Amino acid sequence: MKIKHISVVLENAKGKPFEMTELLCRHDIDIRSFFVSVEADLSGIHIIVDKSALALTTLRKQGYCVREVDVIRQGLVDTWSNDKVASHQTVSSWELVEHL
Repeated sequence: MKIKHISVVLENAKGKPFEMTELLCRHDIDIRSFFVSVEADLSGIHIIVDKSALALTTLRKQGYCVREVDVIRQGLVDTWSNDKVASHQTVSSWELVEHL
């Protein structure tokens, strides 16, 4: 199943991830997945949310640099408990076009 993944560029400064997530919270947007990649001056926050269109609009209006990418949602089986677990596999946009 195809879903939307949002990448946000943030300055590496105290409180910046909190400000971004608090903004999403104020707009009733739930974060389903959260991953951070850290560089020297900037960080990339990669999120999957329940309302991606609203999240993109909200973040852009507040001046965040954001990008949306299609990703594949894949279900996995937890072999220890036999429960089905949701997982998200990120693929580059050009790989996604070739594979879908």
